[in-house]
Amino acid sequence: MNIRLLDELQKIKKIATSVILLLQKLDLSFHLLFLEGPTR
Repeated sequence: MNIRLLDELQKIKKIATSVILLLQKLDLSFHLLFLEGPTR
């Protein structure tokens, strides 16, 4: 049972890290858009 719980936690951690990376990429692209937007 403990092993299964650890497995689930690792899966959640992997998903969480990938989501965070995705959000960071989106955040970066939004910053670039907003920085380039006003100048054009």
